[in-house]
Amino acid sequence: MDKLTQLHKRLHKNNKHIPVQHALVKLFEDPNNVDLQIDLLGVAHLHHWLPNQKRVTWESLDSFGTIAWIERCVSRIVKNQGRKFALFALLKCDVLLVANEIQKYSPQPVLLWDPKGGETSGIGMATYEDCVYENYFYLGWKQKAEEWNVIHMTFMERIETDSPPDHIRLDLNESVCQVTNFLYGELPYRHGEDPHREKVFYVPHFRTPLTDRMKKLIFSLSPGVH
Repeated sequence: MDKLTQLHKRLHKNNKHIPVQHALVKLFEDPNNVDLQIDLLGVAHLHHWLPNQKRVTWESLDSFGTIAWIERCVSRIVKNQGRKFALFALLKCDVLLVANEIQKYSPQPVLLWDPKGGETSGIGMATYEDCVYENYFYLGWKQKAEEWNVIHMTFMERIETDSPPDHIRLDLNESVCQVTNFLYGELPYRHGEDPHREKVFYVPHFRTPLTDRMKKLIFSLSPGVH
């Protein structure tokens, strides 16, 4: 916590980033509280802190990126308990750990974005029945980055489509959807939300051949998704 204490002193001295200061004060009162740690990172991302600014928090929080951290973040997102901060706090976490935790709530892969030679890849996971997707998560990563970390997170509580997809291997298309509680966060600092949307790009598509990382991710999930 020493580095976080120094961070608070600098912010207080310069009278900057008041919400982050408040989050730090709450954490100092209960330093082992994982929810307060998650909230700190969430507030920092909400106020457009760049990765070099957030590095001190990533490095100072022993629980960051652990299975317990990821479990709590995903649970908060699904249960809408400080969903926004929890989503932001998954950025920079290990892709495999995050995907395997999401699968407990959203077991069906409904999107694979994996263009060969592309800059990013990602997987969308949800529950699906009768033209309705619930608890839709999308996590994305850079294909060629040395660390295989989450750089993009999207969550949509519910997606109602006009018609069911004929097969998971559909081509890229734009489908009119009704979306409830759209939320996303992305490194280095972007984020956005919308309680109701009328259209999204819907891409339930497997590309072949898959990149090695995508193959590894798919085979890390339960046999039912292969």
